[in-house]
Amino acid sequence: MKNKRFELRNIGFSTYSSQLFANAQMLVRYAAEMEKPSDKRLSEFADARIPRLRAQLLSPAPIYKSLEMAMMESNLVRLREDLSPDHSFTKLILGKQSPKEVAKAAIKGTKLDQVKYRTKLFEGGKKAIDASRDPMIQLARKLDQEMRRVRKYYEEELQAVLSSNQEKIAQALFDIYGTDIYPDATFSLRLSYGKIKGYPEKGNQIEPYTQVAGVYKRATGQVPFKLPKSWEKSKSKLNPKTAFNFVSTNDIIGGNSGSPVIDRNAEIIGLVFDGNIHSLGGAYGFDETQNRAVSVDSNLMLEALDKVYGANHLVKEIRSSRKTFKPVSAL
Repeated sequence: MKNKRFELRNIGFSTYSSQLFANAQMLVRYAAEMEKPSDKRLSEFADARIPRLRAQLLSPAPIYKSLEMAMMESNLVRLREDLSPDHSFTKLILGKQSPKEVAKAAIKGTKLDQVKYRTKLFEGGKKAIDASRDPMIQLARKLDQEMRRVRKYYEEELQAVLSSNQEKIAQALFDIYGTDIYPDATFSLRLSYGKIKGYPEKGNQIEPYTQVAGVYKRATGQVPFKLPKSWEKSKSKLNPKTAFNFVSTNDIIGGNSGSPVIDRNAEIIGLVFDGNIHSLGGAYGFDETQNRAVSVDSNLMLEALDKVYGANHLVKEIRSSRKTFKPVSAL
């Protein structure tokens, strides 16, 4: 089972933290899958998903090859450690080369960081992919059959069994524990009730919110306390007493980042983006004494949009849709 887990992680679904490899794999599979009826393709290549796939693949977002090489090399080192040097897939992807040599050869020589080249391959279909000498495309083609095999095993032997029995498992859990445990995540709405509250830390009481003034007090001009120039120039414009971040007793977990924080009047007062160090144990148990969710205050977002980023049109639109604005410290 351990080997299967490593195979799933390193073969079935890994892109080795490389956007260039992800693009290559997407192009190789797109060319092959589009020759099949929509209902026979891998799920991400169904007709309804092609517009989204195209937008993702042809995004003009920059790709940094130096970062790509470092990330891919690190992932290939882990692959070799997980699967062992003697595993057939390790030999397939590395051969007699080191992870650094494989990553460098594939990334340095590829043109997949260029949108025009990706567009050419995307629109050229299987003929263009088969004719391509791009090293990243060639690597993706070499690995595709084995990666598909492991993915097929997961979908047919694991995912299918889990899917067909999820309802039975949920019912069994409910029969045993009733409402004493949280329901499974189902992409449906979840609400966590809490209040803005500080906490004790090493003999000190941590205040429930920070202010803009604290940003400039902490700034040193050097990493990691170096402010962007836009924030340095805007110091005199910002209200130093505006709440920046706040902590609350909401029970959150990884994946909750970006969730809105609303008050009793359903007004958005912030967005969750982190938890304090004590929240790490929240995956197993919640202790209101110190466990805190960390959110950015909505008033800070509005003030920054207006006075730092000059996005006045957005501020006007947001303000026109809200009835009241209250600083977190007054709640």
